[in-house]
Amino acid sequence: MLGIYVHIPFCSKKCPYCNFYSINYNEKIVEEFVAAVLKEIESLNNKKETVDSIYFGGGTPSLIKDCQIKEILNKIYSSFKVSENLETTIEINPNTVTKQKLLNYKEMGINRLSFGVQSFNNNELKLIGRNHTSENSINAINLALNLGFENISIDLMLGIPQQTLESLNNNFKIVKNLKITHLSLYQLKIEPNTLFYKKTPTLPSKETVANFYEFSCKELEEMGFKQYEISNFSKPNKESRHNLKYWTLKNYLGIGPKAHSFYKGERFFHNQDILSYIKTPTKQTKEKTDPAFEWFILNLRLNKGIAIKELKLKNFYDE
Repeated sequence: MLGIYVHIPFCSKKCPYCNFYSINYNEKIVEEFVAAVLKEIESLNNKKETVDSIYFGGGTPSLIKDCQIKEILNKIYSSFKVSENLETTIEINPNTVTKQKLLNYKEMGINRLSFGVQSFNNNELKLIGRNHTSENSINAINLALNLGFENISIDLMLGIPQQTLESLNNNFKIVKNLKITHLSLYQLKIEPNTLFYKKTPTLPSKETVANFYEFSCKELEEMGFKQYEISNFSKPNKESRHNLKYWTLKNYLGIGPKAHSFYKGERFFHNQDILSYIKTPTKQTKEKTDPAFEWFILNLRLNKGIAIKELKLKNFYDE
């Protein structure tokens, strides 16, 4: 089974902590980008491969037009076999949500939503440069639930400036009242080439963040979330099928600028910026890889642990 990741590199503004490749939204460039994505997918056409997960990440995928997302999906459907049990995820900024957008997503087969909440504390959201509020997040999630979406994930962040155990606990009080199925819990890291790297805010100490993490794991367990990876928690059978491909070295193809792929034991990636990608969307660069070593390291992230006999029997080149 094959996973496909589509990188949508457009944002309304750049978050000061983000080091993912993104640029400001520009309608003309978006149109050219979508045309390039369609061309790349067509070049990968392989009816022998069955796709069982599609993931739209970014950037802010929910920022581009719904019809453009549909165009990309239709091109994937026409270029590969598609599993009847397909998991299709799109990342959403809460302030981009409308009822019609969600209905359109549902109609085109998107069945998993990932909301970039980060915090339910408005002061913390301002300090990390987010352009949505706690109310935006709660309303967007409840709207999606009311429209029949049953697989909803949110991102929360640890180590935000001025975050306290009290504010973190309030996050989980709100989570408890939301019928979400998955939660990703990330520590704020100061990455190179970000605004926070140039001007680093005062952050909670490492010891404090470690306590936050232990507290969070306990709270989520009590709410029925099972930790299956170091930063990910899910209700029963609601693990992210797509992300598990990354951690278990299953085959996946990355579409779009800066997107990475792992396919039949080889890694390759797009190293172009958006304009270069638009000109040559099929150009990629191979990178050295040691699948056995990577499989071992990545599986250390998973709660299930590692059976050495699995490594001895593993054949990464035929999957």
